[in-house]
Amino acid sequence: MRFIVILIILVCLASMGKVALLRYKKDVRPATRAEVWEADGRLRAYPTAEMSEWKDLVYSPYLADTLLDAKGYMPGELMRCGKSKQPFYVPLRDDLHYGEIVGDWILQRFDRQGPVEYRVRFVTEINGVIGRGRRLRTHGRPLPAGQQTMIALDGHFEGGRLICHYREDRGGEGADEGRFEWAYSSERDELQGTAHTRVGLIDSKGRRVTGSRGSIPASGKNAADFVPKGWALLDSVHGKLTSASGGFLVMAMEEAGPTPFRWLVLAQRQQRVGDYQTVLASPRACRRHLGLGQGDPFEGLFLPHQVKRAGIFGLRHHASRDYQHAGIDLWFQYDASVKDWRLSEGRRYRFDLSASDPVLASDSVLPGITLAAFDIDAVRFDALQSDVRPSEITATQ
Repeated sequence: MRFIVILIILVCLASMGKVALLRYKKDVRPATRAEVWEADGRLRAYPTAEMSEWKDLVYSPYLADTLLDAKGYMPGELMRCGKSKQPFYVPLRDDLHYGEIVGDWILQRFDRQGPVEYRVRFVTEINGVIGRGRRLRTHGRPLPAGQQTMIALDGHFEGGRLICHYREDRGGEGADEGRFEWAYSSERDELQGTAHTRVGLIDSKGRRVTGSRGSIPASGKNAADFVPKGWALLDSVHGKLTSASGGFLVMAMEEAGPTPFRWLVLAQRQQRVGDYQTVLASPRACRRHLGLGQGDPFEGLFLPHQVKRAGIFGLRHHASRDYQHAGIDLWFQYDASVKDWRLSEGRRYRFDLSASDPVLASDSVLPGITLAAFDIDAVRFDALQSDVRPSEITATQ
């Protein structure tokens, strides 16, 4: 009997020691995907993990000081925590998907001979930000269009700073490579930091010219109040946020300029009356006008017609060619438990009228991704039978 008690004590001590060792070494636990939906089609409510200082690793919301490997998972996707299988959502990467950086910027680095200036357009992606632009000035001297060299940046947020590696094609002079490191101020809407070049460390800064933060108002009473001067309002819908209270306003608008972004802007209010507050501005939800006779694929925004439901709206695009009846219908739903919008269901359809025997074909959209991380050009599909109900579609298929 004494031997059994001693053995149990030793096993307990060994288990405690193993847990302590794993936490000390920042051991990374495996994780698996989980279902997003309840049986009745409602989004499940689970906690969201916290980002860590290590790339692709997040802190478990259930176990203190425990890291989980989120590589390969999209922000907003639902995972399961190691052996416990407890579900949680993958966090957004520094809120990049809310349009904090997106837009046109004037970037400067201050060489000894004078400032070098670039105009760059930043676009956010799932795991970072990319920028493309051209040099406007060299040492304070304006450059004619034929001498403006191209620059490409690839960056991410780390420790509250935007870090961008750049490559500039200097023509006959070869290519310049280096790194920008900026602190971003949302209040002043500017970048301030340094440029690491082949000649050394140089001061650098940036200011936004156009984009979501600098153009789209923070609040308004109706859709017209949110449209910046010179922009076009393509469509808008409004509805109840929840069955109890609150409201939402969704707008699709287009920038001014030769190659304009189209923005999906979401605003909410907590009461039945009062101003709406901008909560999201995404340049990746609506497809642009293709031009050159190819037509406009954007069909519009919609609310459910047959059954009046709170906290849901639809987004529709169609194929640009008249002979091909094709497109994609998407629905986004507000989950009051976590106060976030997610892709709830959708379908891509094709019906080629030029065929001798046209047959309707369709693919279901894999739901679950947050509206903030949604990209119309990166929608994932799963070919399902037409008799499958939306509530049976999960993000794990």
